Amino acid sequence: MGNIETKPRTSLLVSDILSSGFCPTNPDTVCTSGSDSVNTSDKTKCSSDLTSVLAANGVERSTATDDEVSKCVTYLNDDKFWPRQYQLHPNAKRVKNWLWTHSRFRKQADVIVDLVKQNPNRITKIHRLFAKLESKIVRHSKFENEQLFAFFRENSAKLSLNDGGSKLLERLDELEKDHKGLSDPLHLEGVQACHKDYNHKGRALISAITAWRQQLEEHLEMEEETLVGIWLNLSPENYAKYRTYLSWIYAAMY
Repeated sequence: MGNIETKPRTSLLVSDILSSGFCPTNPDTVCTSGSDSVNTSDKTKCSSDLTSVLAANGVERSTATDDEVSKCVTYLNDDKFWPRQYQLHPNAKRVKNWLWTHSRFRKQADVIVDLVKQNPNRITKIHRLFAKLESKIVRHSKFENEQLFAFFRENSAKLSLNDGGSKLLERLDELEKDHKGLSDPLHLEGVQACHKDYNHKGRALISAITAWRQQLEEHLEMEEETLVGIWLNLSPENYAKYRTYLSWIYAAMY
């Protein structure tokens, strides 16, 4: 049922990561292991750090050079890597449907934004589309708070994260706070004034809906950048435990 895993995980190679076409947000290499200015003990520590990052992401060095390994780790350490390249991962199925749901939210939000920009006086249709999307987001957020986030929160110290899970917990707090405070752009005071005048250009509504779309995007990105890499790389034991947090409805989806 759902995403229960029946096949053993297959490791990735450094070459798979480097050939992904990913452009890191910070292209600086993690360390320059070949530099003469780095002493032997620092080189050893650097090599160990790189190896641990590869292992945590299920990536094998194989015949990769030191520079290739360093570049690979730069990719893996970028929060945007796994959300954008999750298809590479042997466990991609774990996050596929969740990310697809997010992509649907983005597309439906874009439809609303485009409609508002084209004709902000189509109030009935705008409200109908927004209410439909908002109800989906509320249900999805409830699942995340009560099941997905609950697993990561209650097991953060057991996930072999470098900081013991402190960053993960901080992000989860922020994301849950977002769930309670996502703005409603259709009921702001300035927007309500626009609704009373159908000849109004709707600048207030356009501004409000654009700000809402940006807020939604930032929230979805933070969720993805926080969870996808950890979720993909859960051990079989931790993944099995995660599955116990899911209701039967969501067990078939995520």
